[in-house]
Amino acid sequence: MAIPLLGPIISGLGAILAPIAEIGKKWIEKKQVEAQGKIDIEKAKVEGEVKRLQTSQEQEGVYNTAAQEGMKYSWKDEWLTLLWSGPFIMCFIPAAQPYVKEGFNVLKEFTPEWYQWGFLGILVASFGLKGWNMWKKE
Repeated sequence: MAIPLLGPIISGLGAILAPIAEIGKKWIEKKQVEAQGKIDIEKAKVEGEVKRLQTSQEQEGVYNTAAQEGMKYSWKDEWLTLLWSGPFIMCFIPAAQPYVKEGFNVLKEFTPEWYQWGFLGILVASFGLKGWNMWKKE
């Protein structure tokens, strides 16, 4: 006799469990959509950072190319190289060594910081940002 009642009980349970299963299914789908949204946001952040770095490198390359083109017919770099090399060469001439030492002492003690930074800026502008970045890393 228990067997004939089993059919209606199973039908009744099915009617009760079906809506619960549907709610569970929708909850899982919602969680999957939320997780995918978080993944998409992180992916967009990484792609944005990559794009920003690429743009920055491209702009630096354009600047360096323009600086090199601008130097094509200029004596500025040669003059700065000679100016920069002068004290170095004088260090190997015993009679000139006191003048080099005193000159650098005067520069260190009496030259305003803005002048020192300005001179550094001229060198960086002349020889390009790559040279500055290599020097800065050391």
